[in-house]
Amino acid sequence: MKKHWLLILGLLVGILAGGLLSELFELIAPTSMVKEFLTKGVEWGIRPPVTVDLGAITFTIGFTVDFTIFSLLCVILIVYYFRWWIGGK
Repeated sequence: MKKHWLLILGLLVGILAGGLLSELFELIAPTSMVKEFLTKGVEWGIRPPVTVDLGAITFTIGFTVDFTIFSLLCVILIVYYFRWWIGGK
């Protein structure tokens, strides 16, 4: 059971690392079709955020994920590593 939580954490880290790589690549790479392909993402989540006003307390709930090709590559690497790690133990 503990390893399943590690996999979920690994997937989240892979998505975040892919987003970071995508942003860095967008800053460094010259304008081209490859740059557009690798950095264009699919965004999904709760949009616009939901605001709940209870009088004394107001809070906003929102969540979006921008999934790019770099995110997909990082997730594939994490899953591959995770399968290797599970198989080795």
